[in-house]
Amino acid sequence: MLLQGPADAAAVDAVRSRVRGRPPVVLRDDPPSRLKGVLARCGLFLGNDGGVTHLAALMGVPTVAVFGPSDPVRWAPRGPRVQVVRSPAPCSPCTAEALQECADRVCLSRVETPEVLEACRRTM
Repeated sequence: MLLQGPADAAAVDAVRSRVRGRPPVVLRDDPPSRLKGVLARCGLFLGNDGGVTHLAALMGVPTVAVFGPSDPVRWAPRGPRVQVVRSPAPCSPCTAEALQECADRVCLSRVETPEVLEACRRTM
């Protein structure tokens, strides 16, 4: 299942185009009560540094949080079933000003799929 926020259409389309077989269900603009119910049934939540990731961790769902420009020491969700993945980019974490000027987002492009998958395995 994929959750699509206002800025996620391209990413959701990219993921759906790579899935073999039946495409995943996409939730868009669901009320918080439904989102909470969906999270309660999840065996694993993989997300970015955002509110839904924090909610999943708070609910005790095994959570993998992928960080780019923000500082996981300060902003990572907390809990015994939380793993944080971030790239070794020397510019991360960065300031709001640097983020506005950054076109490459190296901090996100250097996050490797095997590293994310391993964090998922460790979390479950």
